[in-house]
Amino acid sequence: MRVFARSFFLSIIFILLFPTTILAGSTSYFPSSGSDVTGDSPAYLSSTDITQITSTDANKITTSDWPDGSYNEGKYVEFNFTGSFNLAADARITSFKVTIVYQTSNTNLADSKLKVYEKDNNLWHEESLGKPTQANVDTTFTTRDLSSFINTAEDLNNLIIRFYAYDNSTTSTSINLVKADIAYEGALTGVGGGSAQLPAAGSHFSLIIFLSGLTLLSVGIFYQRKLILQKNKVSL
Repeated sequence: MRVFARSFFLSIIFILLFPTTILAGSTSYFPSSGSDVTGDSPAYLSSTDITQITSTDANKITTSDWPDGSYNEGKYVEFNFTGSFNLAADARITSFKVTIVYQTSNTNLADSKLKVYEKDNNLWHEESLGKPTQANVDTTFTTRDLSSFINTAEDLNNLIIRFYAYDNSTTSTSINLVKADIAYEGALTGVGGGSAQLPAAGSHFSLIIFLSGLTLLSVGIFYQRKLILQKNKVSL
């Protein structure tokens, strides 16, 4: 039992000294500011507007009519995500997706898309969304995994999302939710603007179980060898 206790104690010390060995976690964060550039002049989103797009409820922000026939790159709704995230040197973003929930005033919307800003390389990436099939019904659209380019703390802290659409007639959209979902391995700390505190990354429980298993195995091997040596002494 002394051997077991000593081995298990050393396992716990190892966990405390090297806490980022297999940490993993996920979190969501939301826009902290934005602007509606669908009308004749840009309009900044108020703090109330921003609050209305952090949950799927009756509160929405409604745009002006979208251009007809094709996208107008000067007509969009912009969402700015700010934060104080810090990604450890040995950590990585394993998944990054953007979700938007919106509805249309009629079924004449032709298409919609997002543009996602990658800060560290100063690039915009275009992601197709699609369109709701029913009027006045919230529809959820989620991008593919964007972690191939949204993969640094700088990207997370300076994220910009632009929503575009065009129609075949007069159509407005009412946006109910915009959020970014992050999954990561290693240590990610900090807070995203407009979101709650980042939850603690992962858990040491699986590592404790793994090391405990190794400890039991080593104890078993120790006593097995001890028995073998004792039998050999008896036979001699």
